[in-house]
Amino acid sequence: MRTTRRSLALSALAFCTLAICASSAHADAVLSSQSERLFPEQIELNVEIRAQVEVSTYLLHFENVENSGDYVLTVPGPQGAYVIDVDMNQGAGFVQTAMVGEAPPPSLGGSNDAQDPDVAAWLGTDPLRADFAELEAGPLTVRVRFLRLLRRHEGEVAFDTGIVRSPLRPTSASAPAFTGTLVLSTSRSLVNLDVAGDGVLVNQQSQGATISWQSSGANDSRISILYREASADIDVHFLAHRTPSADPLGGTEGYFMLIVDAANASVASAQARTLSMVIDKSGSMEGQKMVQAKDAARAMLDHLGPQDAFNIVTFADGPNGFQDEPVTASAANIEAARDFIKDIFAGGGTNLNQGILSGLSGITTDPDQFDAMIVLSDGLATSGVTEPPRIHDNALLANEAKARMFTFSIGSGADRTLMEALARSNRGRHFDLNDAQATQEMLVRVNELFEDIRVVRLTDLEVDADSVGAEDVLPEQMHDLFSGGQAVLVGRYSSPVAGTAAVRITGNDNGAGFLRSISVSAPEVEDDNAFIKHLWASEKVGALLAQMSTGGNYNSLRSQIIELGLAYRIQTPFTSFAAPPGGGGGGGGGGNGSGGGWSGGGELDTPASRLPSGLLAALLALGSVVLWRRRRSQC
Repeated sequence: MRTTRRSLALSALAFCTLAICASSAHADAVLSSQSERLFPEQIELNVEIRAQVEVSTYLLHFENVENSGDYVLTVPGPQGAYVIDVDMNQGAGFVQTAMVGEAPPPSLGGSNDAQDPDVAAWLGTDPLRADFAELEAGPLTVRVRFLRLLRRHEGEVAFDTGIVRSPLRPTSASAPAFTGTLVLSTSRSLVNLDVAGDGVLVNQQSQGATISWQSSGANDSRISILYREASADIDVHFLAHRTPSADPLGGTEGYFMLIVDAANASVASAQARTLSMVIDKSGSMEGQKMVQAKDAARAMLDHLGPQDAFNIVTFADGPNGFQDEPVTASAANIEAARDFIKDIFAGGGTNLNQGILSGLSGITTDPDQFDAMIVLSDGLATSGVTEPPRIHDNALLANEAKARMFTFSIGSGADRTLMEALARSNRGRHFDLNDAQATQEMLVRVNELFEDIRVVRLTDLEVDADSVGAEDVLPEQMHDLFSGGQAVLVGRYSSPVAGTAAVRITGNDNGAGFLRSISVSAPEVEDDNAFIKHLWASEKVGALLAQMSTGGNYNSLRSQIIELGLAYRIQTPFTSFAAPPGGGGGGGGGGNGSGGGWSGGGELDTPASRLPSGLLAALLALGSVVLWRRRRSQC
């Protein structure tokens, strides 16, 4: 066991790759009206990490709001995180904000600053934007809480946080004074902890640590940690939460979280893989997006082993493949592929359907092989088949090999709901990058993916939790388990078990069957692990949004999302945080999901938002959308 404390300057290279998925919570904030911008003079951050789930609470202290009026609070969230609480204090104690139903999130004080690349990079894909109507003059403290599932890679969990100065803050003004505390709790022995940052104090225990740091406001303040728990070859963990008298949906069901994780395995033990990369080269990809996409294709070549096969397909109005079907990863084929990548140039429309079908061509149904397709696209389908349900169904029909689909939505014009639906239906993951991130971070995110899927441990995972009355289990198809990684399932349970019940996990272990049966406790009342219901709610919203691109009834799905948003206090395309006129909150009006009614009560909960493709572009032009992010990128 070891703990090292190094300056951020000396350790930046070691942490830079890991810090992207566990990207920093850009805790600086802006409170905007039509006539002024205010920035917090002091920020307090308190972080709790348990079962690889992070809950970060920010206290944003504005010393003086000089003018009463209407304001919009903008707080960038960590990549893949969800808002689970917003409340405010103007001297009489914290007051819970309300939820607005059927109303788009507010814009950045009516400005167009979000079009600036630096501002867009700071905002990320999932900022909180809360509407404070008729805010009173005087001191103001706002409390914001985010939740996310952290990425586990090669057995280690990475976390990076701190304060990154808002580009909207005047250059003459210093960054806010900042203090941070992090409490880490692990279920197994902590065998390694690395901490990087200035002014950091670490108190390490056998199963966790307490870390604190602060800055004077002269500079940005960030810390990075890596930690590793002791683990067996493959571990399974089951956590439960159940408060029947206070369930947001008014029922009696509980919530559970199942985690399957794997120790590191040697690269020499890696099974054969077929990887196919499909790249949108339409005209909108011109410039840095295309540069990053070509580098991403080169990254795939760098991660191939001699047992692997691969192909690269580009598409605009039609597809163009490096080869008609995947070829072996020989030195000659890899060198020829590098020449093919050099000649990729942007131009034309977006025939996403043909790009996907060409990428699947030639992938055979070999049970001893892992097959995956990576799709990068920045636009809506404009040529060939353009209806999202047909594109989705065509991909499923053509994917006889059951190849995993990992999809990247690149920039504001991408069809996020379709890309996520493709990933969900094919046991893959969806990654969302705004325009600024696409030109700065795409290569890093793709590299992370290739590192994660280098060595496959278990595929086709299935969970039988009928003994606890499992229902609404998400994701619909459990992700594969890779070396040093994890697969997570969340759901609800209706049958509390006084003692223990058996849960069975089955899968494919490189062609052999895998079976693990564990005894679990599904108590009638369990106040602990409240974060599980937040994870479940965010997954449920993601599943409903994806169904909008696969032919589901739009009005019915929208109503279900609104119900979840109001019950769990989730920011979605149809619900958002707001403080009603006069600074009240939490109680007024009894919103029913229509016409912008106020909704109070309920427990405090989850995410941020995304919209159906046609409406998305229009609202982005107005700068009024908060983009919903799935974890997860399975961080």
